[in-house]
Amino acid sequence: MKTSKTADLTGAALDWAVAKCEGRALREPRRGTNEEAEALQTPFKMFEIVALHKPDNTIEHWIETIKVTRYGISDGWSTPSIDFTDSEGRKACGSVDLFFFDRAEAELELQEYTHGPVDGFTPSRSWMLGGPIIEREGIQLSGWGSRWEAKLYWSKAAQGGPKRYWNMTGPNPLIAAMRCYVASKLGDEVEVPEELL
Repeated sequence: MKTSKTADLTGAALDWAVAKCEGRALREPRRGTNEEAEALQTPFKMFEIVALHKPDNTIEHWIETIKVTRYGISDGWSTPSIDFTDSEGRKACGSVDLFFFDRAEAELELQEYTHGPVDGFTPSRSWMLGGPIIEREGIQLSGWGSRWEAKLYWSKAAQGGPKRYWNMTGPNPLIAAMRCYVASKLGDEVEVPEELL
């Protein structure tokens, strides 16, 4: 990770920072591997994402802990598998790579289900992705040619709280607006993966 001024972010680095503000999964979660399972003694725990399809056509996701009671090659299987018990006491079997050894990795997967992946998320280059953020946040744009300015006001004055104001510029309205949004959430400097800069 490398610190960069929010006012200088462009391209993939700016899109990554916006994805962070939006709660998106910032990388692919690391699932379990057979090599890791071989090093463990049963019983051990893993984590899974559970989905509930609701009557209103929405899907609710959450993380559950499973207790692995057996690891190895079962009769009729050609690859290693696990037997496990879920949080409601139901027994099942499956492949290690369907689950996570680390809850933080499962949380990344949950973020992806809830907010979407970072791959293909280019709000500083797509009005379809950046436009809804501009509208939702109330970012004001003004400019001409290659000099655009984005302003964002935030106020809790009605509740006796502070007023805040952010102002960023950019070569086009989307870049200016996304810089402004990132500044409002993460500040004037942001830690970004070095390979994106």
